[in-house]
Amino acid sequence: MKNIKIKKCLLILIMLAGAIILFPKDTKAAECSASTTCGNACSYGGVTYNTVLIGTQCWFKKNLNAGEMIGNFETPDDTAPTLNDPNTFSKWCYDNSLAYCTSEGGLYTWAEANALPDSCNLTSCSIPTLNQGICPNGWHIPTDEEFYILENYLKTPGQTCDAARLGWGCADAGTKLKLGGSSGFDAIGAGNHETNGEDSFFDKREPAIHFLSSSEQLLPHIVPSYMWNRGMGSGNDMIYRSNYQKAFGYSVRCLADTTNIEVDEDGDGVLNTDDQCPETVADDPSIRLGVNRWMWDGDSWETTASKGKKPSKNFNMDYTYGCSCDQILSRMTETHGEGLGGHYKYGCSRSILEDWHMAPRTFTSFNAFCQ
Repeated sequence: MKNIKIKKCLLILIMLAGAIILFPKDTKAAECSASTTCGNACSYGGVTYNTVLIGTQCWFKKNLNAGEMIGNFETPDDTAPTLNDPNTFSKWCYDNSLAYCTSEGGLYTWAEANALPDSCNLTSCSIPTLNQGICPNGWHIPTDEEFYILENYLKTPGQTCDAARLGWGCADAGTKLKLGGSSGFDAIGAGNHETNGEDSFFDKREPAIHFLSSSEQLLPHIVPSYMWNRGMGSGNDMIYRSNYQKAFGYSVRCLADTTNIEVDEDGDGVLNTDDQCPETVADDPSIRLGVNRWMWDGDSWETTASKGKKPSKNFNMDYTYGCSCDQILSRMTETHGEGLGGHYKYGCSRSILEDWHMAPRTFTSFNAFCQ
């Protein structure tokens, strides 16, 4: 009878291993939405976007690339794009090359980015404070004020960063925002699309970087065909705030309406979403560990190896789904009874930890079958 039970357990382990091989975890990013957790990737219009937390703001980590490409001498029609439907968006790709859109994002007019008729590039059009525009649901085109929050957060302390400036400011923020900078924003020079009334052309690919905002420049002496823009340049560590024509094409970054961050409530290094024991407390480090037994002491899994050798495997809290040795044993005792007393005394064995790692969410039913 004992051999039959052992064979049953081995069969279950083989089936579980086969399931892992045949049905690997789906790594496809979820759709971008209001519930996207900052730091996770999300998908929009068939394109995957990593996200990055900077201060209290959550940004797309790369330029938006959504919509259908139009040619250099074409302009978006006067039909407003439909929210959440990239098939209705129009974009320029630098040098009329889809490859540039793929690697660096599309170039959009102010009206197109804000999901407005093209005529709004030449007149003032009302939009909500958080305007979704051509961004996915739960995200929006950043305002002039929100760009200021970003640059002011990243500037070197003590440096000037005037929200109302017309020109350069916010020292070191530009360096931090550019590709490879410490912020993770990774701004790149994707170029612009410009028109002078008689001709249309692509320009300023290098060394300039430009992002449009949703904010119009509404001044008495300025015609309502300008909006506030942010620019960066190679060799300059600052950020340029300027007024640019709304009909030009610029890069777009989407900003989350609400910043959702992952929480590690018990501070054990495992996020709540993955933590099977969110109430983790450290095991008593004064317990004498047996040979090749592991116990969490609050900083790492401690072990005593045989004959002074290092253990053949190391464990961390991620491996045990945020559970300490005592918590694992407590859960396993439900099916193993009191036969785990030695583990409470000398620490968890490698086999106990590996069994727990196999299927912590179904551990009770798994072990009940093996008894």
